[in-house]
Amino acid sequence: MDIHDKTKDQLIKELLQLRHEIDLLNTSKEKLAVELIIANKELAFISRAVESTSDVIGITDKQGRHFYQNKAFSDLFGYETAEETEAAGGGMARVKDKGIAKQMVENILHGKSWSGELEMVTKSGRIFPAYERAYAIKDKEGNTIGVIGIINDITERKQKEETLAKSERLISSIYDTVGDVIYYLKVEAGECYRFISVNPSFLKITGLSKEMVVGKLVNEVIPEPSLSMVKGKYRQAIKEKSIIRWEEISDYPTGQLIGDVSITPVFDGKGFCTHLVGSVHDITKSKQAEEKLLKSENMLLTVLANFPGVVFWKDRHSNYLGCNQSFATTVGLKNTAEIVGKTDLEMPWTATETINYLKDDMAVMESGKGKFHIIEMLRQFDGQAKWIDLSKLPMRNSLGEVIGVIGISNDISMLKIAEKELINTNKVLSIQNYEKEKRAEEFNFANIELIAQNIDIEEYSAELVIANKELVIKNEEINKNITIIKQSEELLVHSNQQLSNYASNLQLVRDEERL
Repeated sequence: MDIHDKTKDQLIKELLQLRHEIDLLNTSKEKLAVELIIANKELAFISRAVESTSDVIGITDKQGRHFYQNKAFSDLFGYETAEETEAAGGGMARVKDKGIAKQMVENILHGKSWSGELEMVTKSGRIFPAYERAYAIKDKEGNTIGVIGIINDITERKQKEETLAKSERLISSIYDTVGDVIYYLKVEAGECYRFISVNPSFLKITGLSKEMVVGKLVNEVIPEPSLSMVKGKYRQAIKEKSIIRWEEISDYPTGQLIGDVSITPVFDGKGFCTHLVGSVHDITKSKQAEEKLLKSENMLLTVLANFPGVVFWKDRHSNYLGCNQSFATTVGLKNTAEIVGKTDLEMPWTATETINYLKDDMAVMESGKGKFHIIEMLRQFDGQAKWIDLSKLPMRNSLGEVIGVIGISNDISMLKIAEKELINTNKVLSIQNYEKEKRAEEFNFANIELIAQNIDIEEYSAELVIANKELVIKNEEINKNITIIKQSEELLVHSNQQLSNYASNLQLVRDEERL
């Protein structure tokens, strides 16, 4: 329709419509201008935020051209502008591993994001570890029009992680090799405590297997009556928020164990106790050793208490550390405890005796060698003195260092009296021996005379033997003569008989003749 054919009303209507459209257009333009101003302000705000952030940000278009980088990017990589970075190969050229760079681009082009750790290279050639998050920039229709990369230099974090890893390895090494028992408990509801981990020493000392402990509640591992006691200690540690220590005796497959136990509560950020760390130092052997030592000490104290002699010991400064009752009685003390801390200046010795005692102490401690059988007088608290046979020895610690002196003495007063009596007896015996020697000398002279007489007797005896021999010969001759005489006597007797008979006969004849 030609404008001339339109009516006035129609023209006015169209004009009003056109004006309305112009007004709408102006309104939209003004609105767009306002939106543009707001958008520019937001963009400026975002730009300032991007520039001030410590995160490294770089933007690349769809063709891979690097056209934007923030200050953090420039500071990290050393390229002052995006143009300089692009001239050096772009943002992707900063990735050391080209395979990772390619994978990143492919993910973005397919509308996916990418994140991960990688190594990057600065302008100076320094290689550093980084963590990058790369996202696709899309238009309203969802088409990828660029890539934004957010990079964090994780050098410090990596160093901390390595330090932490070393620390964890060290802790793990200690955890696995330390001789003490270490265990880790999780605190659960209802005052339940579950073993999360235990070290090898736990298993070795208790004789339990890992399966018998890890994942189990303490009720299933620790026997009564220890169980009730340790749970009370756990509650105390949590309530007081402090380390609790105690000694514990428990029966395990390896036998009865005595442990020096400590439990440490671990709290989260809200103040709730989540875990307990426990350690047990096995003191079974040391306790047994202590018991043996106690028995030994009791036996020693019994010996000292009943030892008739004197025993005392001093520190390096000659201060008394202890003594037996015999010494305490000698110096006028009621019991052995009263001697501790006293010096020889407080004892009933004379000044000269005190000086001599201290000199002996120093000589023994400085030389490290004992002095034996020192015979001297000891003055008692009542003023009387007695003779003693004293020996002093160096007192040493476990390292062999001299830390004092030990004195041991015996009362030899009776021995001294006996010795004096013996001297007197020896004098008497000496006189008696002199007289005996004199008599012996006289006996010797008498013996000499007897010997001379014996020699004369022996000579006379020899002569007698010779005379006896001669007598024997003479006797033999005499015997022969006697035999002859006897024979002559027999013959004479016979002759006499014959003569008698003859005489008788002759008398008869004479008688007859007379007749």
